[in-house]
Amino acid sequence: MSLKIFLIRNMFLYFLIVILMLGVTSCAPKGITPSPYPTQKPMPRGDFPVEPVEKQPSVEEPKPRMIASLQLTQQAQSLIESRQADGAIRILEKAVALDPLNGRNYYYLSEAWLIKENTEQAASFNELASIHLSSDEKWRQRIANQKQRIKEQADLIKTE
Repeated sequence: MSLKIFLIRNMFLYFLIVILMLGVTSCAPKGITPSPYPTQKPMPRGDFPVEPVEKQPSVEEPKPRMIASLQLTQQAQSLIESRQADGAIRILEKAVALDPLNGRNYYYLSEAWLIKENTEQAASFNELASIHLSSDEKWRQRIANQKQRIKEQADLIKTE
Protein backbone atom coordinates (compact mmCIF):
# COMPACT_ATOMS: atom_id res chain seq x y z
CA MET A 1 0.00 0.00 0.00
CA SER A 2 2.77 2.38 0.73
CA LEU A 3 4.11 1.74 -2.75
CA LYS A 4 0.75 2.75 -4.19
CA ILE A 5 0.74 5.98 -2.20
CA PHE A 6 4.33 6.66 -3.24
CA LEU A 7 3.47 6.21 -6.93
CA ILE A 8 0.34 8.33 -6.68
CA ARG A 9 2.27 11.15 -4.99
CA ASN A 10 5.04 10.99 -7.56
CA MET A 11 2.60 10.87 -10.46
CA PHE A 12 0.82 13.86 -8.99
CA LEU A 13 4.16 15.73 -8.69
CA TYR A 14 5.17 14.77 -12.25
CA PHE A 15 1.79 15.85 -13.52
CA LEU A 16 2.09 19.17 -11.66
CA ILE A 17 5.61 19.72 -13.03
CA VAL A 18 4.45 19.04 -16.61
CA ILE A 19 1.57 21.49 -16.26
CA LEU A 20 3.86 24.17 -14.83
CA MET A 21 6.37 23.65 -17.62
CA LEU A 22 3.66 23.94 -20.26
CA GLY A 23 2.37 27.09 -18.61
CA VAL A 24 5.81 28.65 -18.47
CA THR A 25 6.66 27.84 -22.08
CA SER A 26 3.34 29.19 -23.32
CA CYS A 27 4.13 32.51 -21.63
CA ALA A 28 7.58 32.71 -23.13
CA PRO A 29 7.98 35.39 -25.80
CA LYS A 30 7.86 34.25 -29.39
CA GLY A 31 10.98 34.41 -31.46
CA ILE A 32 11.87 37.90 -32.66
CA THR A 33 11.30 38.31 -36.38
CA PRO A 34 13.06 41.03 -38.36
CA SER A 35 10.99 44.04 -39.36
CA PRO A 36 9.84 44.11 -42.98
CA TYR A 37 10.70 47.82 -43.06
CA PRO A 38 14.25 48.89 -43.73
CA THR A 39 15.99 50.46 -40.81
CA GLN A 40 17.85 53.72 -40.97
CA LYS A 41 20.68 54.90 -38.85
CA PRO A 42 19.62 57.69 -36.52
CA MET A 43 20.82 61.14 -37.59
CA PRO A 44 23.43 62.74 -35.40
CA ARG A 45 22.20 65.70 -33.43
CA GLY A 46 22.20 68.94 -35.38
CA ASP A 47 22.14 67.27 -38.82
CA PHE A 48 18.97 67.71 -40.80
CA PRO A 49 18.04 66.52 -44.26
CA VAL A 50 19.38 68.86 -46.92
CA GLU A 51 16.50 68.51 -49.36
CA PRO A 52 13.42 70.55 -48.42
CA VAL A 53 10.19 68.73 -47.88
CA GLU A 54 7.66 69.88 -50.48
CA LYS A 55 4.07 70.19 -49.47
CA GLN A 56 1.58 68.57 -51.81
CA PRO A 57 -1.26 70.90 -52.73
CA SER A 58 -4.38 69.67 -51.02
CA VAL A 59 -7.37 69.24 -53.25
CA GLU A 60 -10.34 69.23 -50.97
CA GLU A 61 -13.31 67.11 -51.91
CA PRO A 62 -16.54 69.09 -51.68
CA LYS A 63 -18.41 68.13 -48.55
CA PRO A 64 -22.04 67.03 -48.76
CA ARG A 65 -23.11 70.18 -46.90
CA MET A 66 -21.33 72.36 -49.47
CA ILE A 67 -22.95 70.48 -52.35
CA ALA A 68 -26.40 70.80 -50.76
CA SER A 69 -25.79 74.51 -50.18
CA LEU A 70 -24.84 75.06 -53.82
CA GLN A 71 -27.96 73.22 -55.00
CA LEU A 72 -30.10 75.45 -52.79
CA THR A 73 -28.31 78.52 -54.16
CA GLN A 74 -29.20 77.47 -57.70
CA GLN A 75 -32.85 77.03 -56.71
CA ALA A 76 -32.85 80.47 -55.12
CA GLN A 77 -31.32 82.02 -58.25
CA SER A 78 -34.27 80.75 -60.27
CA LEU A 79 -36.70 82.22 -57.76
CA ILE A 80 -34.88 85.57 -57.82
CA GLU A 81 -35.03 85.62 -61.62
CA SER A 82 -38.79 85.13 -61.38
CA ARG A 83 -38.91 87.81 -58.65
CA GLN A 84 -40.13 85.44 -55.91
CA ALA A 85 -38.09 87.02 -53.11
CA ASP A 86 -39.74 85.35 -50.11
CA GLY A 87 -39.15 81.83 -51.42
CA ALA A 88 -35.58 82.71 -52.37
CA ILE A 89 -34.87 84.12 -48.91
CA ARG A 90 -36.16 80.96 -47.19
CA ILE A 91 -34.01 78.75 -49.41
CA LEU A 92 -30.93 80.94 -49.08
CA GLU A 93 -31.21 80.96 -45.28
CA LYS A 94 -31.04 77.15 -45.40
CA ALA A 95 -28.06 77.36 -47.75
CA VAL A 96 -26.25 79.72 -45.37
CA ALA A 97 -26.95 77.35 -42.47
CA LEU A 98 -25.34 74.51 -44.45
CA ASP A 99 -22.32 76.50 -45.66
CA PRO A 100 -21.84 79.88 -43.96
CA LEU A 101 -18.60 80.54 -45.87
CA ASN A 102 -20.25 80.55 -49.30
CA GLY A 103 -20.36 84.25 -50.16
CA ARG A 104 -22.66 83.70 -53.14
CA ASN A 105 -25.50 82.94 -50.75
CA TYR A 106 -25.07 86.39 -49.20
CA TYR A 107 -24.97 88.02 -52.61
CA TYR A 108 -28.25 86.40 -53.63
CA LEU A 109 -29.81 87.19 -50.25
CA SER A 110 -28.96 90.80 -50.94
CA GLU A 111 -30.63 90.51 -54.37
CA ALA A 112 -33.76 89.04 -52.80
CA TRP A 113 -33.96 91.84 -50.24
CA LEU A 114 -33.51 94.36 -53.05
CA ILE A 115 -36.57 92.88 -54.75
CA LYS A 116 -38.48 93.40 -51.49
CA GLU A 117 -37.10 96.99 -51.38
CA ASN A 118 -35.51 96.44 -47.96
CA THR A 119 -32.25 98.28 -48.55
CA GLU A 120 -30.96 97.85 -44.98
CA GLN A 121 -31.08 94.06 -45.20
CA ALA A 122 -29.74 94.19 -48.76
CA ALA A 123 -26.79 96.33 -47.63
CA SER A 124 -26.01 93.97 -44.73
CA PHE A 125 -25.91 90.91 -46.96
CA ASN A 126 -23.97 92.82 -49.61
CA GLU A 127 -21.31 93.54 -46.99
CA LEU A 128 -21.13 89.86 -46.01
CA ALA A 129 -20.81 88.89 -49.67
CA SER A 130 -18.01 91.42 -50.02
CA ILE A 131 -16.14 89.84 -47.10
CA HIS A 132 -16.49 86.26 -48.33
CA LEU A 133 -15.88 86.89 -52.03
CA SER A 134 -13.11 89.49 -51.77
CA SER A 135 -10.54 87.23 -53.46
CA ASP A 136 -12.61 86.76 -56.64
CA GLU A 137 -12.32 89.70 -59.06
CA LYS A 138 -15.50 88.81 -60.99
CA TRP A 139 -17.56 88.69 -57.80
CA ARG A 140 -15.96 91.86 -56.40
CA GLN A 141 -17.24 93.72 -59.47
CA ARG A 142 -20.73 92.22 -59.16
CA ILE A 143 -20.84 93.11 -55.46
CA ALA A 144 -19.74 96.68 -56.19
CA ASN A 145 -22.49 96.99 -58.82
CA GLN A 146 -25.03 95.57 -56.37
CA LYS A 147 -23.89 98.03 -53.70
CA GLN A 148 -24.47 100.88 -56.13
CA ARG A 149 -27.98 99.60 -56.93
CA ILE A 150 -28.73 99.35 -53.20
CA LYS A 151 -27.61 102.96 -52.72
CA GLU A 152 -29.72 104.14 -55.66
CA GLN A 153 -32.78 102.28 -54.37
CA ALA A 154 -32.29 103.68 -50.85
CA ASP A 155 -32.04 107.21 -52.27
CA LEU A 156 -35.18 106.62 -54.33
CA ILE A 157 -37.11 105.37 -51.29
CA LYS A 158 -36.03 108.42 -49.25
CA THR A 159 -37.36 110.82 -51.88
CA GLU A 160 -40.79 109.12 -52.02
